[in-house]
Formats: sequence, C-alpha cells, structure tokens
Amino acid sequence: MTLFDKYGGVNTVITLINNFYSRVFVHPNLRRYFSDVDQEQLKYHQIQYVAYLLGKPLKVFPDGYVKNAHHRVEITAHSFDQVATIFREELMSMGVEMPDVDTVMGLIESHRKHVVTRA
Repeated sequence: MTLFDKYGGVNTVITLINNFYSRVFVHPNLRRYFSDVDQEQLKYHQIQYVAYLLGKPLKVFPDGYVKNAHHRVEITAHSFDQVATIFREELMSMGVEMPDVDTVMGLIESHRKHVVTRA
C-alpha cells in the first residue's frame, strides 16, 4: 500500500496542500516568492506532485521538473528550511505517522539541491 492510499488519497492531499499554502502564503519571509504566482494553479500542481511523491502518480514528473520549476526564484536555504518545517508540521497535524513523515521529508530534502539557488 502506498502512503497516498494509507492516508486517504486525493482528499487528504488536497487538504494538506490547502493547509500548507494557507500558512506559506502569509509567512513574512516566504510570501515574497509567490507574489506573481497563480496560487490556485500552483496548488493544483502541488497536489499532483505530492500525490506522486506519496506513490500515486497522476502523471509522471521527469527528473528536471523540480529544478525547472524553481530555477529563477532564487530560493535560499533558510527559506527551503522554513517551507520544509511547515510541510512537516502539516503532515503531523493530519495524523501522518512519524516514520512516514520522515520518509516524505526525506523525499523533499532530496530536492534541496534543485530548489536552493541562492546563498
């Protein structure tokens, strides 16, 4: 069974992403990254991507997807850490078991080198 299925599928992922971005979009440091972004479109893509990370690919994401999506944004390591912390907290608030939280966060951490583009 995938983590996607274990935690309730698409409805859970939608709730997770909506809760996550409700915090990110108002965060004093992070909101600047999203000022010129179609937020609904971003959430739609993130729902698909998180579903993919959890083992239920609605579509396949090539290796360069994350890098291409972030290469012009100039995201700092500090901002990446803040986003990861919020995501971890949202997973935990939804009752995701700690070993599974750690698995998901490991997947997210594996993309750090593609997301962080500014010191």
